[in-house]
Amino acid sequence: MGSPQNPSKEQTRVLEKAGGLAMVGGKKEIKVTEGKSVINLQLESQATVLLKFDWLN
Repeated sequence: MGSPQNPSKEQTRVLEKAGGLAMVGGKKEIKVTEGKSVINLQLESQATVLLKFDWLN
């Protein structure tokens, strides 16, 4: 089958950008009722999400 061709600099740039992290939405206040909350998210196929929670008094 041989070896794959090396990607061009532009192709490498596009691949690296697509593989990077992206901020989706901004900070949101989430209401907690009886110790529970529901968070609805829409993610792209194969996406991963990191949620960071800060407790406010």
